Amino acid sequence: MIKKVLFAVLFGSVFAVPVFSSPVEIMHRITFLPRLNLNRTLPNRFSLPLQYTFEMKNGFFADTGISFETTTGYIRGYYFRAGWNNIVSTPFGGSLQFAGTQYAEYERSVNSIIIAGNGNFEWNRYFAGFEIGVNFRFLNIDSDRLWNIFYYPDISREAILCYYGVFGMKFFDERYRVFIRFDNRDDFLAGNLGHYGFFFGQEFDINSRFTVKLIPGFRQSGSVALAATYYQAIIYFGGEIRL
Repeated sequence: MIKKVLFAVLFGSVFAVPVFSSPVEIMHRITFLPRLNLNRTLPNRFSLPLQYTFEMKNGFFADTGISFETTTGYIRGYYFRAGWNNIVSTPFGGSLQFAGTQYAEYERSVNSIIIAGNGNFEWNRYFAGFEIGVNFRFLNIDSDRLWNIFYYPDISREAILCYYGVFGMKFFDERYRVFIRFDNRDDFLAGNLGHYGFFFGQEFDINSRFTVKLIPGFRQSGSVALAATYYQAIIYFGGEIRL
């Protein structure tokens, strides 16, 4: 069933790509957003994720990222994603993502195929967005294939709803933005339905190329490893470079 769905998405994507008679404006972004997890039950964790995004003005985009965890000394996850925003001049789009979260210290990983739709809206100085989709998640305990995110064993698999919603405001000629976000996923981890988080973020454009970001919040952690501390604090801080 999953293979049929993936084939339909990929087949449709190929024939949905238009032919351009003139050059298309392309933007490249590099994002470095270190993350600190504070949890009294599980060890505190510090991650160094690096992401690259390729985006066309017509809405097509592709991005990839890798996250290194300094606490364990292992790569914690990486992903590949492609999608299309503002399809036929509407605020809606969609994406297909292949992701893997590695727990090398336990010789296992969780691989995901995420198919999602999204919407992005702006009016005056306000903006909002959402994403909702299905995460086909597979547990991998084969140590020889620990880093293969395209390996989908039948040991344990499930289909989980994944989502996020964001609402924010712009200030100072749109250079400064504040927002709130509610989700059960980030770019490197798609959790179960109850693995939700709430964040209050700030972004400031230093100039046309550089943006600094600070995003503190919390995430429900009791559903993962039956942690006694129900919530964990998370702080993202870093920046983005546009090339």
